[in-house]
Amino acid sequence: MPGDRDELIRDGFRRWNRGDPSWVLENMTEDVEWIPPATDPYSGVYRGHAGVQEFWRRWRAAVGHLRFTIQEIVEGGDQVLVIAIRYAKSPETGLEVSDQIAQVFSFGPAGKCYRVREFYGREEAERAAGLGR
Repeated sequence: MPGDRDELIRDGFRRWNRGDPSWVLENMTEDVEWIPPATDPYSGVYRGHAGVQEFWRRWRAAVGHLRFTIQEIVEGGDQVLVIAIRYAKSPETGLEVSDQIAQVFSFGPAGKCYRVREFYGREEAERAAGLGR
């Protein structure tokens, strides 16, 4: 299962970039938690599929559809660290985001993701995932 997570996450990002967020419903627990950084414009803890979709809706309303380019995936037991560039530009307002984000996906024994924590710094994400160098 651990080696499969790399491809599972890559597939999720590919599908997301094509406008298909169904990966969440298929590969995350119903009580999943999505936790953006405290300095994120939409910080907080988003719970369950509806909560995660609300978080995405807020970003989409601000900047349009976010797209991600994976730079690196690091697996460490039940934790998977993804370093990615995210980009979006609102066709309505011209508001644009282009930055690096670190996401830590936590997987449970059933193989589903139960938490995603986002960070603006790689080192903080590595510590949170127990992957410190």
